[in-house]
Amino acid sequence: MQPLKNDFTRDNLFTLMMKSKTYGEKLVDGLIKWKWMVLAIVLSVFLFSASGSQFITFNNSYRIFFGKDNPQLKAFDELQNVYTKNDSVLIAIEPKDGNVFDRALLSELEDLTLMSWQVPFSTRVDSITNFQHVRANDNDLLVKDLIVDAESLSDEEMAYAKKVALHDPLIINRLISPKADITAINITVNFPEEDPNAAVTITNYVRKMMGTFEASHPEVNVYLSGTAVMSDAFAMSSQKDMSTLYPIMYIVIVAITFLLLKSIL
Repeated sequence: MQPLKNDFTRDNLFTLMMKSKTYGEKLVDGLIKWKWMVLAIVLSVFLFSASGSQFITFNNSYRIFFGKDNPQLKAFDELQNVYTKNDSVLIAIEPKDGNVFDRALLSELEDLTLMSWQVPFSTRVDSITNFQHVRANDNDLLVKDLIVDAESLSDEEMAYAKKVALHDPLIINRLISPKADITAINITVNFPEEDPNAAVTITNYVRKMMGTFEASHPEVNVYLSGTAVMSDAFAMSSQKDMSTLYPIMYIVIVAITFLLLKSIL
């Protein structure tokens, strides 16, 4: 093996280490000598940096993950401008007996559909009860809700409504399952750009509404989904982290500092 060409001997290394020690000692001596000035400077920098915390806010919108010039987001906005907003809350209702086409349940579904119009920022509500079904009557076309006054439906009318719901492509796999054991209410919402907490407001309202419904109807299970619920989940996760991870982090910092400095002060 060829020796290194530069003459970096033990004497050079010792000299370098002594210089480093000298620099370190000078730095420590300076910090001790001017400790109050150093403390004042450190506190000033800390307070100046911490002053920006007043501008920290939570944004629960999924749009925060995309830049303003993101091509996919632009295409999505153009699609919504031409047609309609796609943000929604989906309320899935599962009767424990596996039968959606029960008169009592359909009657409750009618009431829930009407109540869903009161959800903040809602622009449209779709369910199997208010689905606009078109029927031909001689030379006339009749358009009306698929299910009206469910409690008074005859067996024939109930069978017809079930047949339409399970065969119409606008309903099947969207508002009802192929086995007719789960149905849904889809609430289209319009998030106002000036309100970053709109998703939280919407989801809290729906949770309260469906919590009351589920408490009085133990025979059904209720599930929530949709973009509004997803955005609300981001906020809930952040709050959970702040209440658990942040305190643990500060405890660990204090413990490590104490172990290193061996002093409470």
